[in-house]
Amino acid sequence: MRNRIAVLALAPSLLAFSNPYSRHLDPPTPAWVYVASAGSVLVMGSIWFVKTIKKSKAADGPQALKQRIAPAVAYFGNSAERKTFKQIHAAEGLQRFAAEFWSKRDPDATTPGNEAKDAYEQRLKHANENFREGRRAGWETARGRVHLLHGPPDEILREHWIDLPLPGVSIKSLEFWFYYRPASAGEPPNLFARMNAGMVKFVFADVEGVGLQRQLYSSEPGEQKDSRVLLGATPAESERRK
Repeated sequence: MRNRIAVLALAPSLLAFSNPYSRHLDPPTPAWVYVASAGSVLVMGSIWFVKTIKKSKAADGPQALKQRIAPAVAYFGNSAERKTFKQIHAAEGLQRFAAEFWSKRDPDATTPGNEAKDAYEQRLKHANENFREGRRAGWETARGRVHLLHGPPDEILREHWIDLPLPGVSIKSLEFWFYYRPASAGEPPNLFARMNAGMVKFVFADVEGVGLQRQLYSSEPGEQKDSRVLLGATPAESERRK
């Protein structure tokens, strides 16, 4: 049906150029014919474009699939998987990639479900519902990332208008996340060392006072730490400990 419409829309302009002698034998083609033909092509192209975009944004479309898989790849994927993921744009390829991705991380292949995937989806839902900041989705924020990687904390403590000895920084509020399990490594001296000493902890700070939380400290190695909260360290040592 679409092909027939296209032929009918382009027919006037095609006929005008079908005979090389038509310009001499027949009256010139009215300008409105060309305008109508061009308009028809434009309308049809616009309809196709809109339908393609809607299909891409549909629940099973490539764009929606890409958005659903992206957080898992960003936080749990290795460099090779992230590279492969960027190169896939078709829905079928993304579905196949997701199936293989979670199959590798299934803790018990003998069970009908995938416990790792189920836990991730619950955490992702919670992060997006509770940690959104402005235009950033919940999983993209500092707290959302920690929630996805470490799960919900065992305790949350919030303090407002904290006066910390951080030059040039005014802390509007602090949010402490405590996990009741030992830290992965020895904790360096820091402003928060006495709080649940030796346990896993994350500290988030609202510096601007507009609800945007950034990670100020963590007891975990490899996690982001503001060097100014570390005690007894030279600037160079602080940078190495970040």
